[in-house]
Amino acid sequence: MFAPSVIDFTNYADADYAINFTKNIQPATAIKVVKTWLNGWATSARMHEEVVLPCLFGCSGKTDDLIHYLQCPHLYALCNYFFKADSCPLIRIGFRNPTIHNLKLTACVFTAYHVLKAQIRNGHLDGMQKDTRTIHAAWSVFANALEAEAGEHRISYTVFSLPKFISFLVNGHDHDPSSLTHQVINFPGSQEPNSSVPTVPIHIQPLHHVVQMASCRGLGGQVLTPQPPGGESGRGVYLSIFMIKVVP
Repeated sequence: MFAPSVIDFTNYADADYAINFTKNIQPATAIKVVKTWLNGWATSARMHEEVVLPCLFGCSGKTDDLIHYLQCPHLYALCNYFFKADSCPLIRIGFRNPTIHNLKLTACVFTAYHVLKAQIRNGHLDGMQKDTRTIHAAWSVFANALEAEAGEHRISYTVFSLPKFISFLVNGHDHDPSSLTHQVINFPGSQEPNSSVPTVPIHIQPLHHVVQMASCRGLGGQVLTPQPPGGESGRGVYLSIFMIKVVP
């Protein structure tokens, strides 16, 4: 799922711990999280639909597939705009160093994606992403659903504005919820990452840049290590339910 990167379960991701940690959230929320870990989104690629849609968030040359969405720069930018999302996909989906906050965010994104997909399936949106207007409409539908889910889970978030998000995305603005130009919905007691740090600058690559998946770094080094083109290196085994390589 994380190709072309390799995940070291021994030092950086503990599957047993992550699964046990889901006991700290509501069962309905946990199901959405585990479905995300197990490639359980109802994407057109996974469901073998007659027409496999392109990325619903507007990435050129990419398909409607969770393998892409874990690394999708537009989806990451939306999450970062709303919640100060971590750049590491493993942390972002709560599989490495899980927190209640990140698990809830994963469940929110799961629901918002399926709301967007339902709008396309019902003919209310064009899923072929033929022009900028269609892409912006998809962003807005996803954002509205994400706001509703965040409110349901009592997660603080930045209120979505399409012009402000486009500026945030294109110009690579820092995510600063304290800015007077952004309205922030706060819930008392809601868990937020880095809450002890007043300002956490996180940069978004401009659209014209080639965006590669950010590496996750821990005390021991790099977690996601790109495989060399043309084949695999080293020995490893495959954990079939996660569709990722486990390095011994």
